[in-house]
Amino acid sequence: MKQIADVVKRSRKASSGRPSKLNNGE
Repeated sequence: MKQIADVVKRSRKASSGRPSKLNNGE
């Protein structure tokens, strides 16, 4: 499941400071 964490980290950087909202589905 480490791969998923890596993808999430990349998504966070791509989001530019709004990963929590994207993860929450806002």
